[in-house]
Amino acid sequence: MFDKKAKLIAVVSTVVLAIAVIASCLLFGGKNGNNKSENRKVKETAVEDGSISFGGKTYVLNEDITSFLVIGLDTMEVSNEYDDHQQADFLMLFIFDNSSKKYTALHINRDTMAEVNTLAMDGSKVKSEKKQIALAHTEGDGGKMSCQNTADAVSSLLMGVKIDYYASFTMDAVAVVNDSVGGVPVEIEDDMTMVDPAFKKGETVILNGSQALKFVRARGELKDSSNAKRMVRQREYLTNLFRAIKLRTETEDGYFNGLFPKVSKSVVTNCSLTKLASMWENFSGFTNSGFPEIAGELKTGEKFMEFYPDKEQLEKTVIDLFYKEK
Repeated sequence: MFDKKAKLIAVVSTVVLAIAVIASCLLFGGKNGNNKSENRKVKETAVEDGSISFGGKTYVLNEDITSFLVIGLDTMEVSNEYDDHQQADFLMLFIFDNSSKKYTALHINRDTMAEVNTLAMDGSKVKSEKKQIALAHTEGDGGKMSCQNTADAVSSLLMGVKIDYYASFTMDAVAVVNDSVGGVPVEIEDDMTMVDPAFKKGETVILNGSQALKFVRARGELKDSSNAKRMVRQREYLTNLFRAIKLRTETEDGYFNGLFPKVSKSVVTNCSLTKLASMWENFSGFTNSGFPEIAGELKTGEKFMEFYPDKEQLEKTVIDLFYKEK
């Protein structure tokens, strides 16, 4: 009985970390394949049978799709309070196609303007308004209710497609994972000495846990404070973190068994242990089919930066990822 439980924990450890922390790195494991949509004007219209007419063709939902939303929070610990103020700094939707055995990762800018629900204390919808999608997690209990509200906002952004599962993790998990591999090397592309004296332009720094948090979170104090620039740094960090984790798992037996207890309190998910284990077994052999980007326009709002997706390009991306030709 103990052996079975230990094995399940080992598998689940891999799954949670892979999906909620490490799988995020898969987006940057190789060259950035920019699957940008063709620059042509298209229109989509819903048909009564649930199909969609798009670009002169008819599409239906691909029933073999499973989606998993990864949510990185801008806080150090999970909140248990209603209206918890935890924003989603990192949003990535993994789309697994069970028929083709391929996956796609859609990186969503936290500044994206989307329909976000305001929730009552029981989780019911009070109203909906357009705001930064990162703010969806500030509604609710700080746990599953807030995660579900974030998933609902992502669903609304993507033409109402269903988000099957989610997993959120707080920033303290990043520091723990970073130190578990002995630090992560990064090259400092811009002067960031105002964030950390070691962050000199052109230097290669092996980040410790606290430095890793500074590197991936710094924004407002920098000359270029855009989220797009921060996403570039996150890309470099996650790439090198993934490589370090892969090497550690190849050389250290039980690496995940030792790591999971340290980060488990930082993760919130709507998946059971059994379901997570099943998903890992099913999806671990999938291959990467590309990484679409959502084009759009960044504007300065009254209080915050606002990213407005290109509607036509976004529609085509949704069709490509979630539908198939009828």
